[in-house]
Amino acid sequence: MKATEKELAEAWVDDLGAKYSQDHSKLLQVPQGGISFNILAGTTTIADEVFWGDKELQEIDLPLTLTSIGRGAFADCNRLKSISLPPLVTRIESYAFD
Repeated sequence: MKATEKELAEAWVDDLGAKYSQDHSKLLQVPQGGISFNILAGTTTIADEVFWGDKELQEIDLPLTLTSIGRGAFADCNRLKSISLPPLVTRIESYAFD
């Protein structure tokens, strides 16, 4: 589920600089350093390593539509203390929260 170069090049970018697939279903990349982040409603997938190593992230708001969290998506986010998984999440890749 890693974001491809093509996906990143064709991405829709929100006001905060986060990159989503054109249909907004997949979160591809986010700028680091924010204390909190709200993922767009309608997003179903968080790509691999999207938040990896973000030392500032403390809060994340996951949409109810989320079904899949990529490999290492939140790895090494040491300040992220808790996360509430929406009921539709059926796939969590390895090392997602290491």
